[in-house]
Parts: sequence; C-alpha cells; structure tokens
Amino acid sequence: MNSCSRNAAFTLVEVLVVIAILGMIVGLAIPFYQSFQSDSEVDNRTAEIVQALRHAQVRAMASEALSAWGVYFATHEYVTFRGAVYSPADPMNERVEVDQPLSITTGAGSAVVFSPVAGTATGAGAIVIESSTGASRTITINGIGVVDAP
Repeated sequence: MNSCSRNAAFTLVEVLVVIAILGMIVGLAIPFYQSFQSDSEVDNRTAEIVQALRHAQVRAMASEALSAWGVYFATHEYVTFRGAVYSPADPMNERVEVDQPLSITTGAGSAVVFSPVAGTATGAGAIVIESSTGASRTITINGIGVVDAP
C-alpha cells in the first residue's frame, strides 16, 4: 500500500522539465505572434487607405461640391481633401492619423487627385505602408484611376 501512493505523484524533476518545455514553447511563439500582429496592422491600414482613395474617386466622379477630390499623404497621416490642390486649412479635410510603428511612403508625390466625372488620377504611382518590423504593402494607382492593392 505504501509503494502505490508513492508512485502516483510527480517528482520535482518532472515538474521542472515540463515547465522548461512550456517556457521554450512560449518563448518561440511570442516572435511569431508579434509578426502576425504587425502584418495584420499593415493589412488593415492598407485596406483603410484603399477605401479612402476609392471614396475620393467616387466623390470626384459624382462631382460632389463640383470639385476634384484627392488624398494627401504624409509619413504618419493621410487626408482626404476637396479640390485640385491640398490645402491644410480647408474645413472639408478628413484627416486620419497613422499609428507610430507604421509609416506611409509615396513614390510619385504626396497627393493623388481624382478628376471630376472621369475619375482619372494625377499623382498616380505607388504608396507603401510599412511597419517598424519590416512588414509592408504597396498600393498602386494608375493614370486612369485604378487603385490596386494585391
């Protein structure tokens, strides 16, 4: 009877081995989780910027306010604006700040403007959204106004 109850317990060495294995698994999982989270943030912000570009194009094609519409890009913000040229003082501007670990880089210029009715784009090119961990996505806009984010 005495030997039966003695074999049913875990030894200190067994418990320490299990804790060490769990520690290694958690230690390996954290970098993968952070990478996944960074990729998700870049994907979400890319989708938001594509939506802002398409919304500005629709507003221009509908001749809302009888004007062209565009999106201005800075490193940590983008602004949907009315008119052929970005004016920071315009009360119609719709400003969206981008969280600090993410940044926006434009290839052709700092603004994309869509013409009224036709919806063609000036300032077409590439917009890159990048995280501090190196994850990035590229949005392209061609001259006829097609916005693409593969």
